[in-house]
Amino acid sequence: MAPTTASSNWYAQQPASRYALQVVGSRSEANIQALVREGGSEYRYFKKIHQGQPLYVLTYGSFSSRDAAQAAVKTLPAKLQAGKPWPRTLGSIQQEMSR
Repeated sequence: MAPTTASSNWYAQQPASRYALQVVGSRSEANIQALVREGGSEYRYFKKIHQGQPLYVLTYGSFSSRDAAQAAVKTLPAKLQAGKPWPRTLGSIQQEMSR
């Protein structure tokens, strides 16, 4: 099973009211897959279409509140913090994936 499929199922199963950190986006799925391998099981990614091209978006965690997600930014490696991760609801990610 491709990682995208496993991730897609994970996103679909999450309550829409929970939060994840959107960490970084890349046109290269290989780059995002490398970050997932490096980062571990709390990192997942989804594919969306941005300006007519696929964009792979790395997310971190699943949090019960925006504050909890925001606090988790400080636990990320410095190179990922540099991209200014932000909390977003899993519902908004689910909507984006379905477009």
